[in-house]
Amino acid sequence: MKGVSRQAIGDLVARKIIPLIDGKIDPSIADLKIGERLDPARAKTLKTDEPATHVGKPHQNESEPEAGAPITSFQVARTIREAAEARRAQLNLQRALREVVDREGVELAAMEVARMMRDSLMGAAVRIGPGLVGITDPGEMVQRLEKEMRTVLESAQKTLSASMQRMDA
Repeated sequence: MKGVSRQAIGDLVARKIIPLIDGKIDPSIADLKIGERLDPARAKTLKTDEPATHVGKPHQNESEPEAGAPITSFQVARTIREAAEARRAQLNLQRALREVVDREGVELAAMEVARMMRDSLMGAAVRIGPGLVGITDPGEMVQRLEKEMRTVLESAQKTLSASMQRMDA
């Protein structure tokens, strides 16, 4: 319990992290529980009376535990946080390189185009129906219907391209 204040020990006892045995604190259990909760670098200085020195490989990463060292909740939390930061940085890089797009924006653009196509195709009968009444040649009817469908599809393509350009900006 060396290097830990009396108030900190009292707080750990109150939170039932350090158990009381017959109303007293067992120093070995207290040291173990305190050691589990400390930053591994600080734990080394508390265990020895010597000043802290660098232990391990000369260029060892601080977030990596030493071989054989017990994994503490601090180390696990740090590793999880660093992994999340790495994923976030990778996603930001992919966005900058335009390898990924905003899912919500793509879904909105697709919905806009689908709605426009539905409305245009449903109104096609009203637009071209009167012009087909007097035509007896099936080839000409097909040609007019294809022209109307092509117009609807080209309009959808232009709307989709404009939506994608807005997302790139």
